[in-house]
Amino acid sequence: MLASQGFYEPPRISSRLVVILRVLRSSAFLVFGLILLIFFARMQFARSVVILVGAFGGLFVYARHELIRWLETSRLVHGQARRRILWIGLAEESARLRQSLTASELAALENVADFDPASGRPRNSAALA
Repeated sequence: MLASQGFYEPPRISSRLVVILRVLRSSAFLVFGLILLIFFARMQFARSVVILVGAFGGLFVYARHELIRWLETSRLVHGQARRRILWIGLAEESARLRQSLTASELAALENVADFDPASGRPRNSAALA
């Protein structure tokens, strides 16, 4: 259910509210579906238990997500998980793309060099890498 709500493939910029809403929506669908299954199967089971398990399950999924996010952020701060990047393109476009990055994305990147194909030959790009 979480995968169908897009929890595991978040957009590049994802706020906590979006994550919370995805977890709540997934938990609500699962709880509602399980209550319907219990109702149609005519089983005698406390619906409040299903609701509580759905609530605690959603809380644990969100807590795990925040823990992983915190661990990734702390790794980025200490420089353990940085990615090297070579900017290829016009200088104006590269500058615009850099400005569109968030602070956490900028912290995760290490700029190697800039290469403008209009001003240099293609074999010069191999020397930059």
